[in-house]
This record gives sequence, C-alpha cells and structure tokens, in this order.
Amino acid sequence: MHNRFMKIRALYLILFFLGTATSEVCELSINTCPENFSDQTIEVPQNVTAINPKIHVCDVGYVFEGVYSSKEPPSIMFIIDHSYSMLGLGNTHPGNDPYGMRFKVTRDLIDTVYSRFPDAEVGVVIFREVLYLDHRNNALFEQLEGMGEQSFLPLLQLDKKVNGNKTGIEVIKELLQTDTSIRYNEKYMRNVECSDLIYKPQFSTIGNTNINNAFDAALQAMRSAKNPKKRQFIIFLSDGEPHPLNDNSQHGNKDPFFFQKGTNTPATFTVYLSNTETTPPQSLELMTKNIQTNNYSESNKYSAIWTLKSDYNSLMSLFTSNILGTILTVVSGTPTSITINSQSSLSYSDNSFILEKPVPLPDLHTQLQFTIKYHLINQVSGEQKDTLTISNITIIKKDNAVLPDGLTLICTEEAHLAFYYKGKQISAATDTMKEIEIRLYGLSDKINGPVKITITNGDHTETDKLTLDAEPKNGYWAQTFKRTVNEKAIIDRILQHRAIDSIIATYQSKPGNRDSLRASIPFSMSSNNNQSIDYTVVTVNNPYSEHNRIPDIVLAEFRKAKLDGNFKANSMVISVVPVNSASVSSGQQLNGTVTIFDVAKNIIISNAQMFSVSGRLFYLWDGRDMKGNRVASGTYTAVLKYNDSQGKKYTGTVRVGVKR
Repeated sequence: MHNRFMKIRALYLILFFLGTATSEVCELSINTCPENFSDQTIEVPQNVTAINPKIHVCDVGYVFEGVYSSKEPPSIMFIIDHSYSMLGLGNTHPGNDPYGMRFKVTRDLIDTVYSRFPDAEVGVVIFREVLYLDHRNNALFEQLEGMGEQSFLPLLQLDKKVNGNKTGIEVIKELLQTDTSIRYNEKYMRNVECSDLIYKPQFSTIGNTNINNAFDAALQAMRSAKNPKKRQFIIFLSDGEPHPLNDNSQHGNKDPFFFQKGTNTPATFTVYLSNTETTPPQSLELMTKNIQTNNYSESNKYSAIWTLKSDYNSLMSLFTSNILGTILTVVSGTPTSITINSQSSLSYSDNSFILEKPVPLPDLHTQLQFTIKYHLINQVSGEQKDTLTISNITIIKKDNAVLPDGLTLICTEEAHLAFYYKGKQISAATDTMKEIEIRLYGLSDKINGPVKITITNGDHTETDKLTLDAEPKNGYWAQTFKRTVNEKAIIDRILQHRAIDSIIATYQSKPGNRDSLRASIPFSMSSNNNQSIDYTVVTVNNPYSEHNRIPDIVLAEFRKAKLDGNFKANSMVISVVPVNSASVSSGQQLNGTVTIFDVAKNIIISNAQMFSVSGRLFYLWDGRDMKGNRVASGTYTAVLKYNDSQGKKYTGTVRVGVKR
C-alpha cells in the first residue's frame, strides 16, 4: 500500500507542474425542431459551454397535427367505378350515374386542386371486373402487378410535362372525357342513353365490379408518391359491392370483400352513388372504419363515406364542403417569438431565431424551457389564431457523449495564455531562459487591438510588474520579455523575481473587467544543467480493473491543465518521470513510445505514442488491444522506448496486470 501511494504521489507531482494545454470550447447548435426533444435528456460533451444563439424552428406543418404547409401538396388517387350498373346497361336500370357525372366532377375537382397546388400528384384507377385501362395503347399507364394487361394511370404531377408537350393535368382530363350514345340493355331489352368514356382498352369487359383490384392499383401507385403519408388520399366513387360473389378470379383471386380490411390504405373518402339507397353497403362502411384506424397516417381519421344521387351540383357541394376542405385546407403559420428560460427573441429569418447571446450551460445539469409562439392563418376561411409550444429539455454534460440527430457542435479554440521559450511551449521556467515569449490564443478573430498583457511574479509576493503591448501574429497575439532574479524591482523593462517564484501573465479585455485570462508557470534555479538525468517508470491503477478509477487528486490536476479530454477516468497510467522531481526545470523534452506484450510475447499494443509534457511521458491504457477488444485477465509487459532532447536513448520495462 505504501509503494502504491508513493507511485500516485509521484504522478501527482508530474501533473502538478503540467502547463495548460490548448483545448476547444463548443456551443450546441440546434438544427431541428426544438419540440423534437421535449421532455428528453440530452447528453453533451464536457466542453459544451452554451447553446448557439441561432435556433432552428420548423415549419408549422411539422409541429402541429392537422396543419399542412403550403410546401406540402397532396398525392390523390381517384378510384372510379365504371361497371354496367353505373351506365344502366346491366341489372340496374336506370343506371346510378348514366350521364357520367363522376367523370365530370373528377375533372373539375382536379382543376380546383391545381389552382391551390399546381405541383400536386394525381392518378386514376377505373375499374369493372378488371381494371379498365390498357398499357398497350398508352405508355403512361402502369400495369397492376400480377394482373396481365390490367393497368392504371399512376400519380402524375399536374404542372409537369409527362407526354410531349402535355402536362399531367392535361393527360388526366383527356382520359376522363366522355360522350353520350344510345346503348342496348339486353336484360331489359331496350335502348339506353348513357355517357361512356371515349377511351377504350384493347381487351373486352363484361361490366362487373372488382373493388379488390381497384384498391390494389391505388396502393401500388402510392408506393411512388413523393409526398408524405399524411398528404396521401384516395377518393372512391362507386355504386355498389363486388359482383359476382361466386368467382374469386374476378376479384384478384381473393375473397370479393378483401378490400374492406383497409390494410395499409391512406385516408379514403368514399361516395356511394345510388338512385334508391340512402345508406351505404355494410362492406363500404366497414372498410371506412378500418381505414380510419389503420395507423397509416395521422390523416386517416378523417376518412368518411357519404351516400348521394348522381347530381353534379350535389356532388360538387359534397366535395367542396367535406372532402376538398380536408385535402386542400392549408393553415400556414409563422413563428413569432422564442424564449429559452429568461432569454427571448423576436428576430426571425431563414427558419431560425437569433438570440442576443448564447444560452449558457454552466452546470453539469441544466434545465431549459423552450417556449415558441406561432401565428396561424387558415388560407380557406381566413381564420387566424396564436398558439405556442412549450418544450422542457434537460442538458447533461458527460464524457464521450454522442449527440442525437439534429444537434451539432460549433467549436472554437478556447482563449488562453501560454508561455514559450525558443518557439516551444514551456510549463516551467529556469534561470537559463533569459527571454520568454507570452502568447494569447483564441481571440485573434475577435479583437482588433490594442492587446495589453500584464506580467508579474508571485501570487502574493509581487515584486515587479510589466505591461506588454502584444503584437498580432498568425492566429495569436504575442510579445517577449526578459527576466532576471533580483529581490528589488527595477524599472528597466525586465521582470525581477525571486529564485523560487512563479511568473504570472494576465489579460483583461477592458480595465477592471472581471472576465480575464490568467496563466502561470513555476520558476526554479537549475542545480546543474550539464548533469545527466535519471528516469524511472511508475504506474497508477496497476493491475488495471474497470472498477478502479484514477484518484480524484490526479483527475483534478488533469482538469486544471485541461487535459481531461485525453483520458478515461478508469485507465491505467504508465509514466516516465525523473528520479529527482527537481529536474522538471532542466528544459529536457522527452519523446517515446510504449509496446505491450502478453506472456506469449504477442503484441497487444504496438509503438503507441506517449504524451510528452514538461520533461515527462505518460500513456493511458484502458485494457484493450489495438483493435479495441478487451484483453483477458493476466500479466503483461510494457516496454517503453524514449529519448531526451540531446538524443540520449532509454529503455524501460514494467509489468502491468489486468484483473477482470
């Protein structure tokens, strides 16, 4: 126990005199909706000191349910029944829509969609016992997978040219053109006036009703929709149920009522057209209820079904009041203010608020409350209202923290002072160093000058004081000063100090400003600069165990020196130190590597570079090999090869253990 304490004390002496290392300070940048982190705890690295004053705020469509941005057009599939019962040519006479009002209304609805969203996507499925469209006479048509020539018109962007000089809206409206003619109804043995599509497939049909294939086609089309699920809709116009019921081959080889499950189906608005019925069939009602609750998107709850006679004005009124109101209603919004704890801002541009200053994160745990106010406008009704979101977020500083998506770090070199001798940073001064340079880092892009740095000796026994006018260099400000050992202050632009003393540098941006930078190095007389130095190898946390941590007193010195980012708290420390701790002032600089072998002479760590600080070397081992794998319990050999600034080479060996 006594030996282990002496090793820890030796390492403590090493660290006590280490100079301040250059480090970074970072601000946390929020690049997504703050609401995404509501009631969450976010871990950030220890060097995060504040939240960047530029706070991203999302479009209202991403924040509020049921609010759609004008940047979010819809994707709409029309499913249109074209069975004989619609025309009055089958078992139903007169037909439920003999003059094709469903096609005329669809054409006019698409005009309305286009006026609000020119970049909306619209596709069309027309069906009987098969899909009515045939890809062989129109290259734009897409085949229904596994159903031969049966095809549908996939989603087309209305304002985009898709066929020579024709836009999507022109192609769709041309497909839906009808003409009126006299047809013969064989069952009733009479001529019937009805409107039929001008378009005809190359295959023949018998006019039955296959709803399964119609919905399969719509879902296949939606797989390529460019708009999010909450902006995908189906409009279904039909006059009945599947027919015939005894032949699954006419229903996509499925149960004729398979469609009513509503699986993986977007929000669907169904219009049941009938001359006689006032309520829809049970299968269509069940389908609607299943679609409402299938979790496809937040819009599915708006799915609904209506029963109506085929009348143009009635149909248009229904669509305008009940269906397009949901699909096309756009509530736009603008964020108006943000408050983070007590700091507020009204400055909003480029989807971000700009605060006057960063939001500080001074503690290991910081509680933040984001309050964002929005002004919403219904573009259809003109209604306006104000609303807000409140997001409570906890920030925890932690070593090796991994940021979640939407957060990044903006890091800069921390402002600090450092002493240099002959171009190399020093952490201690000796009497051989007649002229020393002081440098100010981290503020070169923030100050224009003048920069005055005060040099004194001693914390409580000041005998002299110099005020230096620093000059701008490449990335820092610097000035040199001379020093000498003298008990009496002399006004000669040379720092006078004692034989055992310290040299202190201070920078203040403004006189009297509490915020200042300070650095100090110890001074001692070199006992014999030509004397060779003996070194020894010491360890801490040997044998290594994941439960053993570096002593707090050592950890505190690492943090004071701003080196804590270079080690893990439960590492083993392997160090090269002078036998005589006074040799710290010799000016020697070491360079070395460490290689670790197992008992079979297999290499575990190969020529790992050791940290060289103030005449000492150290290496931190976490019990893992070069590939990052944990090594087994046992005894290992660490071979240290190092040399000093005069080129003298040394080799040291130490046994180290791992205990799992």
